[in-house]
Amino acid sequence: LKKLLYRGLTEAEYDTHALEGVAASNFDHEYAQHLGIGLIDDDAHWRRGGEYLRMAARGLPTLGPTLFVQIANAQRRMGLMDEARHNYELAKRAGQAVGQRNLGDAERQAYFSVVKYLGEEALHRGDVAAAIENFRLYSESEQAGIATLRTLADLYEKSGDPLAAARVTDQALTYNAEDADLLARKLKYYSSILPEDLTARIEQFGKG
Repeated sequence: LKKLLYRGLTEAEYDTHALEGVAASNFDHEYAQHLGIGLIDDDAHWRRGGEYLRMAARGLPTLGPTLFVQIANAQRRMGLMDEARHNYELAKRAGQAVGQRNLGDAERQAYFSVVKYLGEEALHRGDVAAAIENFRLYSESEQAGIATLRTLADLYEKSGDPLAAARVTDQALTYNAEDADLLARKLKYYSSILPEDLTARIEQFGKG
């Protein structure tokens, strides 16, 4: 009976019972996840699989990053790039809502992979603000390192923020204090910082 009822359940019916954005009580979200995983890689039924995974994410917030990534990957496979980007954003928001430090290993990996992808995608589109936001989040990953900070410095420079560019350059120099490119950047950025800019943001940048 459970199999029959869950297989016929729609996301709209779930929303009617739970209200949009709220997890339904007395609902087996793990079972919805199981049903979704079984369909998401099927080109004929992936949309139905995505519906189950979205329902599952409502009641399994700590699994949100991987659930939305699975949906987004299916959409990329079908060439639906705008829809995929939307679900990668949902994966990112899910990770932020829980806090990346509170995620399990697989979820943290999915979250950081998503913000890196979104940063690279924004960079390709020329959206500097979105690229900064996502690479800044990715810089919290143990896998980020000096290359990510160098990219962030470039982006802050393009946005006309030498103070932020100087900060991430100093962070990058902790990886390699003799890096010629970073030392040249440090001189350029520090020479461009205006006293009034530092004064206006002294609480954020004073300790650095």
